[in-house]
Amino acid sequence: MILYFERSAQSAVKFRFGHGRYVDLWLLVHVISGILIGIVGLIFNLPLWQILTLSLFLGFFYEIWESLTQIVENVKNSLIDIIGMGMGTFLSYLFFDFHFTFTQLALIFLGFAAINLLLTYIGWRSYLKRRVHVNKASAVHLRQLDGKVNRPKLFRDNVFFFGTATAILPMPFLFHLDPKTAVAWFVLVFFASAYLIYKKSNS
Repeated sequence: MILYFERSAQSAVKFRFGHGRYVDLWLLVHVISGILIGIVGLIFNLPLWQILTLSLFLGFFYEIWESLTQIVENVKNSLIDIIGMGMGTFLSYLFFDFHFTFTQLALIFLGFAAINLLLTYIGWRSYLKRRVHVNKASAVHLRQLDGKVNRPKLFRDNVFFFGTATAILPMPFLFHLDPKTAVAWFVLVFFASAYLIYKKSNS
């Protein structure tokens, strides 16, 4: 599977719905989505590591879906969105707890869900009005450009995305088992990904 990412976002941070190189307003949607997942975990009495793992994987698969449907964005932005969902889940367990009643958690869930639906609606309207043609054209253009020019960046982006995801996604489970194992896993995947990028750059 090869994912196509935006070649270069104009702004590092964008305080509206669009594509920032690192952060844009869509991050807020991902964080709130993580909060909602966390509240579900609290309702069902799940330990943090389980629901956090689920949250990260859902964020990961959502970013893949975006790329496959030609909604292109910067690879760093995609990874930060995944981390944002995990942060939202962690915040749920930090600020809410198992002492909340089901009714209280349900009301909090509905409140955040309403906010998230509103933000998503505004974001998608903005996207469909101003960016859909640009994004599709960017994805198609990236495929049509000469392979010798684009293949190295395409390779780097995919190794960076999948390498970072591979390092991060199992971290809650690994920390639950043994923090040293989690650190060792992260370091191993990081250096393996860096080596692949270095090797490709010098081949």
